[in-house]
Amino acid sequence: MRTDNNRPERGPCLALCLLAASLVVTAGCAPRAGYVCDNGKTLAVTFHDHQHKIDVDTGTGTFSLRSVPASSGTRYADEERVFWFKGDELSVTVNDRPLYGQCRKIEGSTR
Repeated sequence: MRTDNNRPERGPCLALCLLAASLVVTAGCAPRAGYVCDNGKTLAVTFHDHQHKIDVDTGTGTFSLRSVPASSGTRYADEERVFWFKGDELSVTVNDRPLYGQCRKIEGSTR
């Protein structure tokens, strides 16, 4: 389509480009929540619901855990660690021992 001065109209193309850019940006935005634990430890958790996993940033390292069956709440685990979410609370165990005490979601976290 051309305008009066013989230049292409940008409206439809610009709208399509903006839509495509917004889809790319939002596709990479996984919900993230912060938790503070009884011992003062702070954890950042990124939820990848479509992949059934979480990424955990402990401040000294990052690791991923896969979703596992839970009688209540949501549980993620590997061979050593279990992260069990129930509402706004999180329990963390390593080799069946509590690690940080009870953790609570930080106000304003996205998840």
